[in-house]
Amino acid sequence: MEYRPISSKDREIRVITILTRNDDACSAESPILCTLEHVSLDKKSRKATESAKGAERVWPEAFAKVDTKELWKPNHLDPSTADLGTTAPKLTQVGLDMYSDGKSPWRFAWGDYVALSYCWGDAQTTREIIIDGRSIHVTLNLEAALRQLRGSHCIKQGFKLWVDAICIDQGNLEERGQQVARMRDIYASAWHVVIWLGVDANDSSLAMTAVKYFSDCIATEKSPNMLYRTSKAIDARPLFVIWSSDKSSIRKEVYRALYHLLTRPYWRRLWILQEVALGGQGSPVLCGSACVLWGDIYKASCFLEMDENRSGRDILASVKPRISVAWSWEFASARVPYNDGLETSTEFLWKFPLSLTSIQQDQHDSNTDSFRDATKLFNLSLDAKVTDQKDRVFGILGIAGISSLTEIEPNYLLPLKQVYVNFSKDLLARGGLDTLRFVQSPIAEINRGWTSNTVGQALNLEPLVTKCTKGKSQIVASHCTHNLPSWVICWVCPRGRTAQLHGQYSVDGGELESNAAFEDDRVLRTKGILFDTVNSLSSFHTAETSSKFPFNGKPNPSAYGDIIATKEALWRTLVGDTTQDGAWAPESYSLLLQSEIWEDGIAGVKFNNFGLHNFMTRNANLSVFGCSLKKIVFSSSKWFSNGHRKLYNPTVISREAVSWATNVMAWRRLITTEKGYLGLAIAATEPKDRVCILVGCKTPLILRPHDNYFRVIGECYIHGIMRGEIAKDIRDAQLQIKDILLC
Repeated sequence: MEYRPISSKDREIRVITILTRNDDACSAESPILCTLEHVSLDKKSRKATESAKGAERVWPEAFAKVDTKELWKPNHLDPSTADLGTTAPKLTQVGLDMYSDGKSPWRFAWGDYVALSYCWGDAQTTREIIIDGRSIHVTLNLEAALRQLRGSHCIKQGFKLWVDAICIDQGNLEERGQQVARMRDIYASAWHVVIWLGVDANDSSLAMTAVKYFSDCIATEKSPNMLYRTSKAIDARPLFVIWSSDKSSIRKEVYRALYHLLTRPYWRRLWILQEVALGGQGSPVLCGSACVLWGDIYKASCFLEMDENRSGRDILASVKPRISVAWSWEFASARVPYNDGLETSTEFLWKFPLSLTSIQQDQHDSNTDSFRDATKLFNLSLDAKVTDQKDRVFGILGIAGISSLTEIEPNYLLPLKQVYVNFSKDLLARGGLDTLRFVQSPIAEINRGWTSNTVGQALNLEPLVTKCTKGKSQIVASHCTHNLPSWVICWVCPRGRTAQLHGQYSVDGGELESNAAFEDDRVLRTKGILFDTVNSLSSFHTAETSSKFPFNGKPNPSAYGDIIATKEALWRTLVGDTTQDGAWAPESYSLLLQSEIWEDGIAGVKFNNFGLHNFMTRNANLSVFGCSLKKIVFSSSKWFSNGHRKLYNPTVISREAVSWATNVMAWRRLITTEKGYLGLAIAATEPKDRVCILVGCKTPLILRPHDNYFRVIGECYIHGIMRGEIAKDIRDAQLQIKDILLC
């Protein structure tokens, strides 16, 4: 199709009008008929006021009542009294105009439009549509979206549609770059962002009903506990123990439908980060003929997260073969390596919509944490699927949290490597050196056969056994293959599933300002303090293939003083001294030193081999200030006692602390330093690496000497300096600040 150039004046865009049955007498099976026109977003209607057409932003199909009877197992009644559909807003006379002759004026002189957020789908499978009498082919998924929208009240009312595949000349790289730079304006100016998840499949209508039900439970303050019936625990130690288990009242088919809904290709598409962020809670979400609001998706995700371990167990168990169905909770599923499947983790199920909503809310909040905001976007961008790897950068430029840190413009004519270098340079120059905390190095090999004996653990018949197959190994995260400087973020190469630390850290006490400068595209010159040197290191995983780890350095005294203070440093280090929400770790987390947790874990919990008891199995003899780790942990109890020792009936705070410690420790090494500090460092850390405090970075970094330069290995946690404890030494010049060249 030939396109007329878009004018740079008056914020001009192209939009299409879908001819509905009122305009098109053809049957429902005939090709979609559309018209394409150029319009200006500056040409507001003089008559348009607060009573403009669609002022109440109602998408009527989202408020249809649904029947929840199909959600429940036989002989299980709905434990909630929620009456779905009652939360629909009352339609005023203006709202009712959606169904009437439409006498209210449009917002713009030419009408109004909605912007479509969707997944392109397979480019090789297409269908014909007609635009201005000319036949073009679009993907099957887009054609299905247009066909569904053709019957909606708002499209019948006359709302036009902006669709990237049609309204941008995709073959013109210059126009494509210009329009990508305007995406924020286009989606933010739309009357609504309409989200299309795809056609009805895998019981998606059942899943959408569950979404409405869970959303209403949040709105009416219902607890997830109402869904479960708890069996009675039997404690007949030393013979056997059967702990209590929770059974959901919801049918397995519902959980399976939810799984398929939340793993649709739409959720992995990069551009939805910006599109959803610029929508709102009232954005309609369509899947086949079913419709909910984005607010329903968000509240349903909140409901699942409130009881995420049981919810995750039930949703994943509906599709994922399990040796044992008796697990009450599952920890660290998000840390499982890439090739075991992203979709086996709750982090890529309901937590994804939660992250999108958080980004959406950040667009209107000027008091957010820039590093945490950027980290959310970085992680989502890295995990997304794209057809052009440059879009991992270009696709997030218009989102608050990134747009304030960089001024680069999308340019598809630049080589991929240059795009990544330019982006990192701009972030480091404008946003400070915290961006370096996102740099990750490779994670070495583990035995592919690492699996826990889940039957034995579930039945309490024997201690946990780690089975490894000799000669078969996998690299968790490979070296970057793009020849980038170590301070540049690579957006292509797979990364380890390491949990990001979000503590309120300020290693220099806020005393120093960033002064990064670039000698060229390879060297970053900054200032910093070479604070310490790595001494002893643990293995990063019980199945790490390298026999070098755990590595015991020279014995040195603890910087914390006596054994009590050292033990406190240990448990705080295990969680990076934070909770999962980024608050400082409470004193109650000291329960992490309970010997049962280190000996055989918690009854009823699947740890995915990241538990502290797994860690102890490999690292019992790690030297910690001249004392073995097992001696520090078990100083007041017997190491591997007779009988089978687990922590039974854990409290909520126990599960919270152990779950977070399990996630934080995954793919990290417990380290000691030559000055006697305890810390956590990423898996690529080696003995004699340097612990460096860079001006403008809130956490220490692990650097590796390389001729006259240093290579960035990754961020680290060093207990005792993260809250600005050494700020006075910096002020008094007791710590030397020097030029540091990163390559």
